[in-house]
Amino acid sequence: MTLDETFLSYLGGINNNDLINILDTNLIDNYEPQLIRRSSYYDSDKFTELTQTKKSCFSVLSTNIQSINSKFNELEAFIEELSSNNFKFNVICLQETWTSENDDLSQFSLHGYDCIAQGKTCSKNGGLIVYVDNNYRSEVKLKLNMYEHWEGLIVQINGGNLSKSITIGNIYRPPRTSNDNLNAFINEFSSIVSLLEHNCKNTLIIAGDFNINLLKLNENDIYSSYFDSLISHSLFPQITFPTRFTRTNGTLIDNFFCKLSQSMLESTAGILIKKLSDHQPYFMLINTSLKTEQPPKFVKINVLNDDAMHKVKNEIKSYDTYNKLNKNPNADTNLNYDIIFNDIVRAKDKHMPTKMVKFNKYKHKKSMWITQGILRSIQYRDKLYKQLKLTHPNSSNYEIININLKTYNTILKHTIRAAKKGYFENRFYRFKNDIKNTWKVINEFISKKQTHKKLPLFFIDNDTKITDKKDIANKFNNYFTNIGQSITQGIKYKGSKKYSYYLNKNVTSTFTFDHIDEETVRKTINNLPTKTAVDLMVSQQNYSK
Repeated sequence: MTLDETFLSYLGGINNNDLINILDTNLIDNYEPQLIRRSSYYDSDKFTELTQTKKSCFSVLSTNIQSINSKFNELEAFIEELSSNNFKFNVICLQETWTSENDDLSQFSLHGYDCIAQGKTCSKNGGLIVYVDNNYRSEVKLKLNMYEHWEGLIVQINGGNLSKSITIGNIYRPPRTSNDNLNAFINEFSSIVSLLEHNCKNTLIIAGDFNINLLKLNENDIYSSYFDSLISHSLFPQITFPTRFTRTNGTLIDNFFCKLSQSMLESTAGILIKKLSDHQPYFMLINTSLKTEQPPKFVKINVLNDDAMHKVKNEIKSYDTYNKLNKNPNADTNLNYDIIFNDIVRAKDKHMPTKMVKFNKYKHKKSMWITQGILRSIQYRDKLYKQLKLTHPNSSNYEIININLKTYNTILKHTIRAAKKGYFENRFYRFKNDIKNTWKVINEFISKKQTHKKLPLFFIDNDTKITDKKDIANKFNNYFTNIGQSITQGIKYKGSKKYSYYLNKNVTSTFTFDHIDEETVRKTINNLPTKTAVDLMVSQQNYSK
């Protein structure tokens, strides 16, 4: 049996839980190419294997998070787990964040992503977030916060490695089942879909929790009307299996609806077996011409330890650098600097040689409190969840696994919170007398990051648009090298006073050169604060000292 067959075996089997079987299969099969294809379930190992062959794809993840506040640590750990396997979703859509419009969401910043949020409007459990890989540019096109029965956020993404823009919609409709409510949503949503279809010439993806079970299309005329409305606008579902489960059944209420295009036909969609909330996360890998950015397999490092430092000092002393210097007061200081610098570099290269080491992805974690133990525990929790779904719900073993899963999940959440708390407590204690680093830790804790505006793609000079980077640089150089002369030419002074008129105050301060001894220089240098920043040519400042 396949994973799909096994996973759905106690929920009525594939035939009763596959959208393709629910639809008119003869109609679907007659399409060339096939517009609705069967999605699959993916455990951690299967998904990792898939992503290794889809590195050129633009990737989107979506899920109902059921409170970003309570799930953020687990979401962050999940992103770290993906990163350890050299994978990163380009877009993450979250529904039911439970956030309000005026909430400070800096504490929910994900490393490497821009956060676009919309507060809850149609329900106390609403709220939307779209995380966009910060290698891309994003622009909010529509905030659909004026409706009573649903809410939405439309974002356009371009730049990076995309040749054409991609429009992402993030939709949430609360679970209200009255016909009036459903009809109101369908009418309002259809008008927005029509607008998007008309204005979006490239890839269009609408993700969300619609709370309309597509597996019941043949049993509910309103559901069928909703589905027909989307199909009529050339928006086709990508997820065909249930995304939310109870003990005995599953519902297909979450989905991607994608505009018909070549990239959609070549995409891969699936559902992750992951216990993040009671909705399964689902994903799409869209076949685009993205360039693959592989992390380096090897990196250069310098040997930097006490023994090497001691050898460098002795080596420099043996060079007798002082006697090489020109001690004439009028000597060129640049030449003297070159003598000192060359001796330092020669000693460094001899005793602190550069060597190649294998790149260790575990040393470059984005969240330092997420240990390998936590990542392994999350994987074990997800395996327990998978085991539960593969067990008959009426068996005694199901109850045992269910209790074990709940207990383990509670312990895991406590462990994650304790690890994060312990990490920051240690950091605060370490810098208790260092206000600068204390504030760095505070900003790290609340995930506050410096905002860096992206450089413009062009400049306008005298009504001429300049896009070539070299031309732009030359224009800036020309402007700043001639700014003094330009300002001078613009000054129209009609008076008769000379510059000496303004220099009428006595100067009381003096500057003298005094002889100093070696010990004074040594104390002054040792009192300089040691920083880890690397200079242009040598090494870290503790080495220079």
